[in-house]
Amino acid sequence: MVVELKSRPERASQPLVPRLRSFHDEWISTSRIARFRRRPDEFPAGTEHKASQAETKEPGTRNQEPGTGNQEPGTGNQEPGTLNRYNQTSFPASFRSLTLVCAMGMPASRTFRCLGLGEVLWDLLPGGKQLGGAPANFAYHAHALGAQSWVISRVGADASGREILERLRQLGLEAAGVSVDPVAPTGTVSVALDAEGHASYTIHENVAWDFLEITASIQNAVAQADAICFGSLAQRHPVARSSIRRILETAPAGALRIFDINLRQHFHSPALVEESLRLTNVLKLNEHELPQVAQWLNLAGSATEQLKQLAARYSLKAVALTQGSQGSMLWVDGTIVQRPAAKIQVVDTVGAGDSYTAALAIGLLAGHALERIIERAHQVAENVCSQPGATPPYPGWLLVAGY
Repeated sequence: MVVELKSRPERASQPLVPRLRSFHDEWISTSRIARFRRRPDEFPAGTEHKASQAETKEPGTRNQEPGTGNQEPGTGNQEPGTLNRYNQTSFPASFRSLTLVCAMGMPASRTFRCLGLGEVLWDLLPGGKQLGGAPANFAYHAHALGAQSWVISRVGADASGREILERLRQLGLEAAGVSVDPVAPTGTVSVALDAEGHASYTIHENVAWDFLEITASIQNAVAQADAICFGSLAQRHPVARSSIRRILETAPAGALRIFDINLRQHFHSPALVEESLRLTNVLKLNEHELPQVAQWLNLAGSATEQLKQLAARYSLKAVALTQGSQGSMLWVDGTIVQRPAAKIQVVDTVGAGDSYTAALAIGLLAGHALERIIERAHQVAENVCSQPGATPPYPGWLLVAGY
């Protein structure tokens, strides 16, 4: 069965702000809000607690320069850790915790644990460097959507590596799974954008994440995982490939093992893709990757038929195909839903697919209807496309809208 969904008109943004403030003020005055509030000792030093302190000045605001986001030094004026904003208005930490729970439809006692497994690096963009690597991007967006997120990777014993570890902490991500290589440098990728904002990459080799090793911290994180997202790029080196496959083989039986293919340059092969498919239960790929995979695996027919063949051959729980300006389609348990892309002003597409994957993972874990999952995935990806870099801030309405 194929279900086609119509794109909803854009939300009327401005009238939502006073309603959100009223909602927040009402709940903050009751004892029920206490179970959604986070204690100061639960925040990484200098991050969310700073926002929490700002609540006493004026509910619903933070000390922030207009128009800034979570960016590297020199690309904005926002304080580290202030992730969410609505235009120039950000919501206090207690409200953020509440809205995440309401948005995801989850009980306060249940937080999904999501791991981004593979490369972590600096994307060297025309406007400056940004934290990158598909698994790290996935972890960031899963965390923004309410999950507890780990990055499982490796950095060099250099200034760039230390900056990555600090950046992960500022973003609220668990960095205990990121080990330090004493020899290899921290990974970097040179990113070029075409006239439409589409990215091309030059990925430098023999960097720290090529030599990923399994540590006790990684074993502990994997044992608790609800979802693990990995791709093909981090498997280009035999050392990292062996570690990634051992991690997937030891993951909890009920965990989502998400293969977001991410074919890059020449760092892939038919054998690598097929071996990875046999270790996964959720597949995500884009409109450029599907024809290549279809050729390698002898898939026939339309894109819809090819998704069905992939699901049947590899016993997949879900298969998602993103199609750029044409939208996306999602197969789950014999049903396919399709959704067109909204018309937005694209700044760049870096990280959009990773954010889609994160929303897909949270929706599947929460057991939401396919229509709600694909709508949320589009909203999240469109937010990324409308801002520079792979890990932009989330506007307040996107968190409150939920599924």
